[in-house]
Amino acid sequence: MNTETKILKDIATLPVFSDLGTKELDGLLSLAQVRNYKKGKTLFRQGEEVTNLYFVIDGWVKVYKGSNSGDEAILQICGDGDILMAPSVFLDIPALASGQLVQDSKVLSLPAAAIRKEVTLNGKLAVNIIHSLSVYSQELIQKIEHSQLMTAAERVGWFLLKLSIQQSQGMQAVIKLPFDKSTIAAYLDMTPETFSRTLKQFKAKGFQIKSGTIVKPMPNALCGFCDEGLALECAAINCTMKTGRKTC
Repeated sequence: MNTETKILKDIATLPVFSDLGTKELDGLLSLAQVRNYKKGKTLFRQGEEVTNLYFVIDGWVKVYKGSNSGDEAILQICGDGDILMAPSVFLDIPALASGQLVQDSKVLSLPAAAIRKEVTLNGKLAVNIIHSLSVYSQELIQKIEHSQLMTAAERVGWFLLKLSIQQSQGMQAVIKLPFDKSTIAAYLDMTPETFSRTLKQFKAKGFQIKSGTIVKPMPNALCGFCDEGLALECAAINCTMKTGRKTC
């Protein structure tokens, strides 16, 4: 498989491009670059000019705001299919946040000026990007709600359930943590110490806490942390959020 074919295949896996025709994809192919980056690589920095729109093909990238004192607040951790730096690209302004890989990742990039032009010419692509931005905006709102209204245990339970659904439609006992615990704690707006104490609470309820993995004591052990959004993605046929029943 030659390089162009590989890149075209990568483009086609991204939701924002999945329903585009061959001609449209070929046009993007001439602009796209796909690179594999190591954990810790910084893709863009807060305040710098944004020259590319990034798409995560495989891996995880944290988007965060930093302060002069060295503190940081994680706004989002973006995974497969997610778009990075769209607001800055389409508003043509400096980066509103920084982006750093928290796992070895494959990332596709398109020149900012070229994608701005392409969106004005391709209505389907424009709608797809608007949809992706709407989902991203909703996730940010949800994250704020969780931080303000949920306990530490509720935030951790929701996060573990989300991972379980992403990894196995919620059907497998083992949940793999995709990045280190300190990053998870920061994403959930808690200290590493609070995160560790909260995991001990789950351990007391029968969860097995291992290095990089968590094992549920039973398939529906996290169902109490479900919400309408996660229920739509879950394969559990008796889900309370879907059926109104009392059990998952």
